[in-house]
Amino acid sequence: MSVFFRPYEGRKPFVFISYSHRDSARVLDIIAPLHAQQYRVWYDEGIPAGCDWPKNIDQHMRAASAVLFFISETSISSGNCLNEIREAVQQKKAILCMRLDASALPEEWDSLIGQAPTLHAEDEPPEALAQAVLDQGVVGEAFLGDGTNDPLLGRKRIEFNGWMLAAVAGVILLLATAVGTYGLANNWFDQYLPNTQPSTVVIAQTPAPTATPTAVPTINLEGPWASMLSEYASFPDKQQERAIREILDQPSGDVLSSDLLKITELHVCGNMVLESDAGIAIDRAGNCSVNTAPVIQGSISDLRLIGDMLALERLSLVFQQIESLSSLSPLARLTELNVAKNPIDNVGDLSALASLQLLHLEHTQIKDLAALNTLDQLKTVTVSAEMFPLSFDAARQNFDVVLVP
Repeated sequence: MSVFFRPYEGRKPFVFISYSHRDSARVLDIIAPLHAQQYRVWYDEGIPAGCDWPKNIDQHMRAASAVLFFISETSISSGNCLNEIREAVQQKKAILCMRLDASALPEEWDSLIGQAPTLHAEDEPPEALAQAVLDQGVVGEAFLGDGTNDPLLGRKRIEFNGWMLAAVAGVILLLATAVGTYGLANNWFDQYLPNTQPSTVVIAQTPAPTATPTAVPTINLEGPWASMLSEYASFPDKQQERAIREILDQPSGDVLSSDLLKITELHVCGNMVLESDAGIAIDRAGNCSVNTAPVIQGSISDLRLIGDMLALERLSLVFQQIESLSSLSPLARLTELNVAKNPIDNVGDLSALASLQLLHLEHTQIKDLAALNTLDQLKTVTVSAEMFPLSFDAARQNFDVVLVP
């Protein structure tokens, strides 16, 4: 079984591992023994969620003193791997190649690394291959280490002390207080909203405006968008990658940024990717489910890639870790947005979504809806009991505020 280990982060010499993620299991089996022998190894499982992926790769390539390329049918078809080879050659890195299969090198690959020392992994045990890497001497001295991890690329080591433990205790106390406040809010609404009320309660209703036909916003592909289309999409986290690959029916290989323009709907609840948001439910205790099946909280927090999906018309990102919606401002076609059960406390970032008609804000930290008054197309905003007291101006707004269970 392949074992993921923490990639090296430090100022000392280390080896950069270039490979296709489809070969992860075999590659990890080979580089894990190097790590176990105190050698410094970096591979891209070390990139944190929300980070600028290409920039992080470039930083580590520049900092590395050697590069180990794993050549296979999938890696030679990867644009990312080719870019890494070009950078390594341009930066005159010490290079060692290891072939995982007998695939012929494309012409450009051969011109770049055809003369580099090459090992063959066919039918060899991982430990023997790891030793063969060291025996080459090309990268051995470059990443021989002492097992320490020192700061690199702006990262800081975190050491727990009495002050930090006190801070953690304070956070736990705040969470306990929040739970108590939530219970009081529910009791207050139970007292003043009798059981005869319908399942949704209109808090502030405005006269329906006269419907006027509006043109569908066009997608502006000028300026920076034009250059973006030929690039490869960089996924900020595994969950977004899985969701987008499922929608595009592209389980592997590079995803072009231009492919993102094919997506008009994206629905994610917790750790699940959905065809629509029809089955999403959140109960009074804040538990989230899809068609009565409970889900766990999702990992989505960085929305920059979703902000590049300019054709999106309906978007559900429920029960995630989203704190800011500012990256969604380019989505001129978006008509429905569901960000329920997220730690969001500001809707001002949505003021650019001119086509937005339906907005779900249940179980968020929003306390003021005034910033939504600029959205002329907005018809309905849904909220939940624990969000009160909630500030809004029914005399100025164009939308209904609806309380849902």
